[in-house]
This record gives sequence, structure tokens and C-alpha cells, in this order.
Amino acid sequence: MTENTLRDKVAVVGGGEKNLGGLISRTFAEAGAKVVVRYHSSESDAEQTVKAIQEAGGQAVSVQGDLTKVADVRRLFDTAVDTYGGADIAVNSTGTVLR
Repeated sequence: MTENTLRDKVAVVGGGEKNLGGLISRTFAEAGAKVVVRYHSSESDAEQTVKAIQEAGGQAVSVQGDLTKVADVRRLFDTAVDTYGGADIAVNSTGTVLR
């Protein structure tokens, strides 16, 4: 039987710095994935998420970008390729909060 695992997989998480995205980033890292945390404007939240993952023994980097811009999306995935050799999983948890 094949074991399903995230060990050594690379996950790119859009909006991965806080809230649901932060939880996804941390959970993937706990399961052994290397995580690329994409943030739009919350650099400090991204740094906190990456630091928490690294302090728990995981691997993570953060990338700033606007997912409505093709160049930023390419840079996001280029970072995954350059840092970890590719991307196995992509999750977009970004959204707009209407107040």
C-alpha cells in the first residue's frame, strides 16, 4: 500500500501568511512539506509564519507579490523552483474582505 505524505513536497500558498493561509502553511510544514508563503502586504505576518515553521524544524520562504500580475505569479513559482526544485502543490487562500 502506498503511503500518502507531504514529506519533501513543495507547497506554494497564496495568502499563506495569516488566517486560513497561515494555518495551511504551518500544517503543510508540520507534515513535512517545504512551503513558499506568498503575501501581498503583510510582510511581518509572513515573517512570523516563516519563523514559526523554521523554529519547528520545517523549511519555508516568503515572497511578496500581487496574484493579479503575471510577473508576480511567475516570480512566486520561480522562487519555488530556485529554492526547492519545483512546486508540487499550489493553494490560493487569498480573498478580499468587504467591510
